[in-house]
Amino acid sequence: MAKRATRKTNAPSPKPTLAEALADVRAHGVGVWAGALDKAETDDVRARLWDVARRKDAAGKRDFVPADANANNIRLLNLIDWDPYFIELSSRACVMDAVRAVIGERILLSNYSANIMGPGAGSMLLHADQGYVTEPWPPVPLAVNVGWMIDDFTDEVGATRFVPGSHHGDGNPDSEARYDTLAIEGPAGAMMIMDGRIWHTSGINRTADRHRAAVFGYYVLPWIRQQINWREVLSPATVARCSEDFLFLIGYAGGNRELFNPGAVRARAAGRGQGHR
Repeated sequence: MAKRATRKTNAPSPKPTLAEALADVRAHGVGVWAGALDKAETDDVRARLWDVARRKDAAGKRDFVPADANANNIRLLNLIDWDPYFIELSSRACVMDAVRAVIGERILLSNYSANIMGPGAGSMLLHADQGYVTEPWPPVPLAVNVGWMIDDFTDEVGATRFVPGSHHGDGNPDSEARYDTLAIEGPAGAMMIMDGRIWHTSGINRTADRHRAAVFGYYVLPWIRQQINWREVLSPATVARCSEDFLFLIGYAGGNRELFNPGAVRARAAGRGQGHR
């Protein structure tokens, strides 16, 4: 069994700059950059998420994650194919800066989704995002989650919770043990950055009428298999909107042939996309 370690600490407070938030990631495994999105864009993202939720329901494509405690979460998987805005948001310069500061220059976008926690939504299973990696883990993160707080994250509304110091360990939490967790709180529009080793879970939405929306981008080192096979889920229309750099980010390009023939990326994509349209 891999050695597991935790250290007592406090939840980091939201910081005014990305650099300060990244310092918290190094110290605590999590960091929050307040004001990463302005109010107008935050409101726009929230509206886009609810629009995707309505269209998914209308298409009979309500998403479900088995680790959720109940059905009061609205999961929105494969956001990139449902709204091209998220192509840009997932690859924005500040996001790439955050990802590379945590795991290095060579990266892949493994998953891109949203979670709207409704009133009564329960806490999901405690986990680490890189939990499928064979233990013991190396003393560096292999993945990073960059989230956007689209509503205020408070303990009452179910803010993400983490086990302090768990990113100093080398494996997953014990499923039979109990751990003290702290809420990662921050204002709407904040960016939340989590080391892939940190043990975390969603909180419990104890409100009667408030939702807590967030967008999550999960990025990994290039040798780790992605959670989403983008070649299968993205429609040709979505692929046509993607830059060559973005196609490399999501793993359309791989192997020497494609590295030396970037046009092959789009040619293959045109015949393989199996998106929702």
